Amino acid sequence: MSLADRIAVWLREVWPALLSLGACAVVLLLVTPASNPYDGPLRLARALLGGSGHLDSYLDWMEMFRHAGRDQLAYPPMVSFLLVPFVWLLGEGVGQPALNSLFMLVTAGLLTALVRGIRPIASMAPWAAPAYLLGTPLLYSAANGNTWLLMHTEGNILLASALVAALRLRSAALAGFLFVAALQARYSIALAAPALLATLVVGDHRPLRTLYRALPALVGGGLLPLAVVLIFQWLTLGDAFLSPYEVGWQEWGLRGPRFSTAYIGANLEVYFLHTPQLLPTFPWLRFGAEGQSLLVLSPFLFFVFASRLSVSPLAVFAACCVAMLGFYLLYFGTGSAQYGNRYAQDLLPLLIPLALSAATRPQRLWRIGFGLLLAFSVLMNAWGTYVVAGLELE
Repeated sequence: MSLADRIAVWLREVWPALLSLGACAVVLLLVTPASNPYDGPLRLARALLGGSGHLDSYLDWMEMFRHAGRDQLAYPPMVSFLLVPFVWLLGEGVGQPALNSLFMLVTAGLLTALVRGIRPIASMAPWAAPAYLLGTPLLYSAANGNTWLLMHTEGNILLASALVAALRLRSAALAGFLFVAALQARYSIALAAPALLATLVVGDHRPLRTLYRALPALVGGGLLPLAVVLIFQWLTLGDAFLSPYEVGWQEWGLRGPRFSTAYIGANLEVYFLHTPQLLPTFPWLRFGAEGQSLLVLSPFLFFVFASRLSVSPLAVFAACCVAMLGFYLLYFGTGSAQYGNRYAQDLLPLLIPLALSAATRPQRLWRIGFGLLLAFSVLMNAWGTYVVAGLELE
């Protein structure tokens, strides 16, 4: 087969996915605002380019703390580090919402590549982008782009990048680098490590031997982002292993355990039972600040419970989702104020392939049912974004 023929075959295979990504890009372009006042990470990125590791002033409306007379953001430094190259390239005019939407679009492309790389479910690859971007609260994230949403977007793009590096590129060093950067943006992603290892050995006849040989490269790749964060925390907080979160909690006087089984009951309600409130008049639905279950706003994710776990590496993806959700069920917070549930967004790079896999079961009804639930999810999130995006959460 000639090179031209190979290119033609490749285009025939990927054009539905490219068309899907293009349509999603248009939607994001239409809904993304120019700026958002809650842009602390972007401000810190600009300060970093100027040679400073802190902000010039204390912002009462942003989660900040003062340490050694300096005003610091109470967020993982990796969240700002990821913005520095874009601020350097695009200058002062770049807005945080635009970067947030760009990261989400790239993540959708990565998930498309990830699904295409899992052969038994590759036919569902064109659905990855609309499911991820339009059928979940990420549509609202694009229409807002604040600090708290950006953190989850960054965790998603780095985790998806790590999985693709492992599955499609078979690069342990790059996968390790991206994965450690991901968990430095969202700590719960550390629990997805088995998923990364599983993608690295898909189709391998001797997976344990491959993992053993890849371990030095995997660990070595992760040392650089880890070292950068630890050095920054040592320089700014005086302790390399002291998280900005912890310093902020101490200053704000938060008491009680960060993790406890006492939180499970209330958290289960938020993650699985909260629904929008019905109203008798326009806009007919009220999306409370305590958030809504991801299964309610994105009912196509019910297909996760019918995932084809016999397909490698989906069983490991499912186990990691359980571990990450368990992490948040024990956590003292739920992400409020919010539309949907922003903590649950950390699971999306694993949940999307799982849900798509169910639609590849032999019976046609599975694909039809998935399509119907995805369409309903898109309508739900489009309406929720329309209702909430320009309003203050109550």
